[in-house]
Amino acid sequence: MLEELLRQFASLGSRVEKLETQEPNQSRYLTLHAYNQLMPVTADGGVLICGNPGTKRIKCLSWTPTTFVGTTNDGTNYWTVDLQYGVTGVNTTLGTFNTSADTVSTWTKHTVTSFTNNPAPTTVSYIFIKVTKTGAPGLLYVTNLLKVLEIT
Repeated sequence: MLEELLRQFASLGSRVEKLETQEPNQSRYLTLHAYNQLMPVTADGGVLICGNPGTKRIKCLSWTPTTFVGTTNDGTNYWTVDLQYGVTGVNTTLGTFNTSADTVSTWTKHTVTSFTNNPAPTTVSYIFIKVTKTGAPGLLYVTNLLKVLEIT
């Protein structure tokens, strides 16, 4: 019995080392921070950004932004909000929605679970949110919750 216990104890170190070097297959939330424009947004451009220091591909699982459009917002005056990634200055859209159906001066939660160009390649430098006006919508606030999975 003592021999069996010693043998199991001796193999424990290699099992722990193997566990420590394996990447967990778990999702994470990325935080995006102010970029180019401060809130509220009044012009087209990038608003939130997150760098990608890793070497793994990033797969988007869900994107749950919340928007607030002050004053005018309707079928002809609205914001388009794009989730994009950048590789050497070339930006590619992952997901998109617009605020045309949002109630004015109300925080509206959007949920995006269908993505294009997903997963993003290992060469991604950043992930960001770009906003574009159609017509003359009111000022825009946008928050972000992006759930991703790092894959090899």
